[in-house]
Amino acid sequence: MSGSTSNRVGVGDIFTDDGLRAALRRVMDGEGWDSPVGQLVVDALRAMSHRWTVPHADVVDPHRLDHLVGLAWEMLVTYPEKVVSARSPWGMINVALWHRACSAALADELGVSERHARQLMQSNVRSRLQAGALHTTVRLGEGTTFERASTEPAARRDPVGDEALGNVHAEPTEDWDEALRLLQTELVEAGVPPEQTVEAIQQVIEVIAAAHSRSYMHTEVYRSPQLAGLDHAQRRALAELLIGTRRGGAADSAWWTLRCRLADGERPQLRAYPKFAARVAKFAAPFVDGRKADAELRVGA
Repeated sequence: MSGSTSNRVGVGDIFTDDGLRAALRRVMDGEGWDSPVGQLVVDALRAMSHRWTVPHADVVDPHRLDHLVGLAWEMLVTYPEKVVSARSPWGMINVALWHRACSAALADELGVSERHARQLMQSNVRSRLQAGALHTTVRLGEGTTFERASTEPAARRDPVGDEALGNVHAEPTEDWDEALRLLQTELVEAGVPPEQTVEAIQQVIEVIAAAHSRSYMHTEVYRSPQLAGLDHAQRRALAELLIGTRRGGAADSAWWTLRCRLADGERPQLRAYPKFAARVAKFAAPFVDGRKADAELRVGA
């Protein structure tokens, strides 16, 4: 977009803060979004959208950039006064949309809703997520090739990092998917105290969310200080229930298996799967035999 277009509608350079303010004021004062100045703002959003992309990332959704431009426009329509009064209107837009791009990318990476991804980014694992957990998220912009779109139905995707990953508040089970609740119920029925079951699952979920890649997830679970109340065998059992084995991957995950069975309209039970039942028993054993009946996870340690 050339500066001559901005000059023709009389707002100066639309890519400066003053130019954007002038254009928005005219839109707000009655010219509307269908006017030349309104179209100028929309075109500027599209031209600036490369600043909202996540660098060094794989592509999942080829339409994400248009989606972000739409979000930017909705922001201007909904909060025009806030944008106009900001010290840097473009700065406000760029920061807000970059964060939305990151949360959308994380949502694609983990198979979660954007709301849950935003919750996770704001949680106590935010610094690690920003440092490395966007390693396979979307890159958007000109010259990009779309490499890794997924057509797998959501209910059948590997649930590592699914809706539960956003639950870092006091009642995490409220937003857990049905498969994860079933897994937690079976652990309780096997003899694990309910509160400790929730804490253990939640801590593994947060470790999963912060891990740089699937190959590191098991190691991070074994090393996590937040899981210090569990012995190595318990950590391994829980990791394999949620993540799957190192060799078997997602297909060897009880969580994923439960999701698939539920998607088929079944009411699955882990005890029907010997390998999953063995992992449940291994996790529950210290609680059942009394060796760690009073153990508590050191959450937040």
